[in-house]
Amino acid sequence: MDEPGGQPTSFAAKDEAYRERFRAWLRGKSLQPADLLVASWNDVRPVAENEREAFPALHYFTQLFRTRALGDFMVQQRQILEEAYGKKLPTVVNFSDGAVYHANFCGQGVDYFELLDTDDQNAIWGEDWSNNASTYRCAAFNVALMQAAARKRGQTIGHYLIAHAGRTPWDIKTKATGETARGVRMWMNYCYGPLWSGHEGGPPWRTHVWQAKPELWTANAEIAREIGAVEDWLLTAKPAPAEVALLYSSSSDIWTMDNFAYGFDRMHTWLALMHAQTPVVIVPEREIERLDTCKVCYLSGPNLTRAAAARLRAWVEAGGTLWLTAGAASRDEYNRPLDTVASLLPVQRGEIVTLEPYQSAGRFLNYLAKRDTVTWGNEQLEVLSVKQPLKPRGALPANVLARFQDGQPAVIAGPVGRGRVLALGFLPALSYIKAALVARLPLDRQAEAERRAAEKQAAVRVAAGDSDQPLATSAAVSVPNAASSLDPVDREILNRSYNPWRYPAGIRNRLLTPVRDARLRPSLICDTPLVDAVELRCEQGILIALSNHTLRPIARLGLELKSAVVVRRVESVRAGQVAFEPLAAGAVRFAVPLEASDFIMVSTK
Repeated sequence: MDEPGGQPTSFAAKDEAYRERFRAWLRGKSLQPADLLVASWNDVRPVAENEREAFPALHYFTQLFRTRALGDFMVQQRQILEEAYGKKLPTVVNFSDGAVYHANFCGQGVDYFELLDTDDQNAIWGEDWSNNASTYRCAAFNVALMQAAARKRGQTIGHYLIAHAGRTPWDIKTKATGETARGVRMWMNYCYGPLWSGHEGGPPWRTHVWQAKPELWTANAEIAREIGAVEDWLLTAKPAPAEVALLYSSSSDIWTMDNFAYGFDRMHTWLALMHAQTPVVIVPEREIERLDTCKVCYLSGPNLTRAAAARLRAWVEAGGTLWLTAGAASRDEYNRPLDTVASLLPVQRGEIVTLEPYQSAGRFLNYLAKRDTVTWGNEQLEVLSVKQPLKPRGALPANVLARFQDGQPAVIAGPVGRGRVLALGFLPALSYIKAALVARLPLDRQAEAERRAAEKQAAVRVAAGDSDQPLATSAAVSVPNAASSLDPVDREILNRSYNPWRYPAGIRNRLLTPVRDARLRPSLICDTPLVDAVELRCEQGILIALSNHTLRPIARLGLELKSAVVVRRVESVRAGQVAFEPLAAGAVRFAVPLEASDFIMVSTK
C-alpha cells in the first residue's frame, strides 16, 4: 500500500466487523461500559464525527482505533511476507506526511504513537514532500514525531527523499540532513522515471524528474556522500539528552479537527526552538513520565488525558517550568472540563473564543487575520485564530508579562510549588511563522510578475523573428538584474529555496522565555540562528549534523561543544580537519564554513 490512512469513521460506524474488533480492543484495555460513558456493551461501537458530542468517550477511542485497525492489517501483511521469505523483515507501508499538512494526526487517521505502541510493528516509513508546508523544515518535525513514537520499542525509521518537482538543491540537502539527524536510517531517493517513460517525462526543460537537471544530480550526489562519510557514526547515533519537552497531546488532535491552529502552534513552537538550537524531546501524553528528565515543557492544545494531567501537575510542583498556550490542558480526553492543571495556576482563565477556525495547510497561515495585538516588552505579536481572557488569581503571586490591545493580561507567569507556569491567552507561534511567510510573499509575487513579463517579451521577439532560439519554458526565463526591482540577494535566495528566511528574532526570543527562566544552556552552542545544529552521541564521539536555513553560505559558523571526555580530533565532511580551541570544563570551540549542509565528527577516542 502507498499512503494509507485510517478508515473514515462514517464507514467504521456502519461495519459489523469494525464493531466487533472495536469492542474486543476496548475489553483488552480492561475498560467497562461505564468507563466509556454508556450503559452496556451493546452500546459500545465506533461512532461517526457527527456523534462526538453525544458519545465523547466512544469518539475518543474511535479516532485511536482508526490507527489501530490499520496497524493490525499491516501486521497481517508483514506476517505473510515473513512467512514467504523465511526471515524477519522491517516491513511497513509508506505513510503520507499528513502530520505536516494538517498538524494533526486525525487528518489522515494515522497516530504514530498509537501505531508503534505495540511489539507487532518493527518499522515506520514516510516521505518528505511537505507540500504546502510553511517551510520544508516541517518535514524534520514529522520525522521527530516518528522518532518519539519509535523510541519505546526501537522501530526502524525509513524515508523517501523527495528530490524533484521543484525541490531545489539547497532544499534537498537541508531536508535530508535534518531528517537523518532525527533518526532516519533507511533512505530511498523518490523520483518518477525513467525520464522517457514517466508521466512527468518530456524534454529536460519541461520535466520534473531530477535526472534531467544537472544541478539536482550534484545535490543528490553530495548528500549521499556526506551521509555516507559518517555512516559508521550514524549506526550508533543517539540524540543528546534534552531538558526541554514538547508535550504532544493526541487527545487534542482528536478534538480539534475543526481547527488546526492548535497543531500549527505546536509545530511552529518546535520550529522556533530549533531556530535557537534548543534540544527538544517530543513527549507523547501516553509516556508523560519521560518529562521527569526535563526542566521545561511546552503544551499547546485544549485536551489532555486525565492521567497525563495528574502527572504534569506533579512535575510542575516538583520544579518544572510549564508553558501553556490558550486553553491548554483545560479539557480531558472526553472533552470534559479538566481542573487538574487549571486549579494549580496562578491565573484564572476564561472561556476560549474561536475567532477564526483554520483548516488549511501551513503555507497559508499568513492569511489568518489579525484579531488583536499583544504587546510583550518591545515586541508586537498578533492574536490569530483563538483568544482566551486571563487574570491573576486572588492573592497568588503572578507577573503580567504581556497585554492585549485593551490592556487586559495576555501572558501571566507565576510560581507553582517549586516550579513555574507561564499561561498565554493566544497562540504565539502562529505569529512567528506568519511574519516569516508575509515577509516572503511580496518577493515571490514580484519575481512571478517579472518572470511573466520576460516570458511575454521573449514570445514577442520570437514572433517578430528577432531570435532564432525556441521559446523557453517559464522555469528557464530570467530577467536581467538591471530591469528588476528585486534586490539581487533576495532574488538569489528565492531561487535557492522554497522556505521563508526572515523570521522575527524578537518573537522567537519571547517563545524562548521559559528556557531562559530555567537558565538552561545546551551542551552545543551555535552562534547563528536558523542553522539546524543537532548533537548526536556515537560510539566514536559526538556527531554534529548541520543544515543551513539562513539560505546564505556562511563563511565562519562558530560552534562551542561541551564534552564529558577529552576531544582528540574535529573533522568536517566538507572541509576536512578543523582546528579547535580547548576551553574550561571539557568544552571546545571551533568554526567551519557552511553552505547547505555538513556533518562534523568530534572524535573522543
